[in-house]
Amino acid sequence: MIEEARKSLSDCEVVVALSGGMDSSLALHIVSLAIPKDRVKAVTLDYGTYTYRISIASARMVAEDVGVKHFIIDARDIFEKVHKRGQACNRCVRTKLSIIRERFPNNVIVTGANLADSWSRIGTKRFRDIYAPLLDLSKAEVKKMGEELGVRYLRIGEGVSREGCKVKHLWKPLVAPNYHGVAVALANDLVLDFLRREGWSFSFANVKVIGPLSKNIGLVNVSPNLPSSLKEKLYNELISIKEIEEVHFLEGKYLLKVKTNPSVYLVESSKRDLEMGKFKKEIACDISVEWLLSGNRRLLTFHVVDAIREV
Repeated sequence: MIEEARKSLSDCEVVVALSGGMDSSLALHIVSLAIPKDRVKAVTLDYGTYTYRISIASARMVAEDVGVKHFIIDARDIFEKVHKRGQACNRCVRTKLSIIRERFPNNVIVTGANLADSWSRIGTKRFRDIYAPLLDLSKAEVKKMGEELGVRYLRIGEGVSREGCKVKHLWKPLVAPNYHGVAVALANDLVLDFLRREGWSFSFANVKVIGPLSKNIGLVNVSPNLPSSLKEKLYNELISIKEIEEVHFLEGKYLLKVKTNPSVYLVESSKRDLEMGKFKKEIACDISVEWLLSGNRRLLTFHVVDAIREV
């Protein structure tokens, strides 16, 4: 792989999109072993309150370990605009690449995309000014190679397969950053701090924020499920966040009521991708989905308006 990267990046100036997670950290190590480090730099986009601070610390550590220059770009305002009409991860990635391209013109942008990402559907590692050295690797293979190369990074704990963005836990449009954005940011920082403070070992922990635009409902998603004593303490801390009106724990079975725009609602494959890739992935309970056609023309993706516990 290193030799392949050397051939693909010969005589190129390179900027690695470094989130601080496992994938991008390994990509930076691969590139730095393939070409001279004076032609390699790393860049991290900082989305302010929506970025876990440990992600920034991890990115700094990885860049320092490799020995390349590291740049941080403030992108909070743009980030909020991208998700205003519904969570839009693919559009967010395209926007991120555009920001990096504008800041570092005439550079090849290296990403940590692998078989777990939609980018893998393109089927080629080098596409115009983008290079994805890990594109034909599974998550397990990425992890194994990272361990073999001694790649260090800091795990957040919010998820298993992908970490770093709090807005992926906002299952409604980011219409009001000071309300919707604050709720998802504070709740997800709080749950991780709480569990570590209590010494509870977990595989993933986050808070999904759903509900109508006028009401934020927090769904605590922790695996393994918490004992009653910890649930009560965590509930009291979460409900004290003034931007959150209700708190529930994802245990047993839940029915999600999900509104979508026609481009999703009328396409079975789109609904299936959302259900399997978003609502049933790394969830601490059994989930079923009731699809509803939204009358909100501003909604571009989806909006979980309610969650009902089933007996």
